[in-house]
Amino acid sequence: ITEAGGKIIYRERMPVPGAMWQPWRRLLGESGGARAHFFDNPVVDIGSTRVAPLICYEQLLVWPILHSIFHDPDMIVAVGNGWWTEGTS
Repeated sequence: ITEAGGKIIYRERMPVPGAMWQPWRRLLGESGGARAHFFDNPVVDIGSTRVAPLICYEQLLVWPILHSIFHDPDMIVAVGNGWWTEGTS
């Protein structure tokens, strides 16, 4: 994001099936649900640094991690939301 505007540099490759990713909605003529971008943007360039972003559920799967590593990132940035783990061990 800059004063000139913003652009999307990363789309989640594997949203949570059922909760976020609902591919059957399109078949039923309904809207909503996140889209899966399985083979998109395994790394993004931030300045001169190649970053492999992993968002939440993608950190639990082998595919997004291997896909990113194959593209030789300088670093991995993994972000997640742990609110659902509250009160668990």
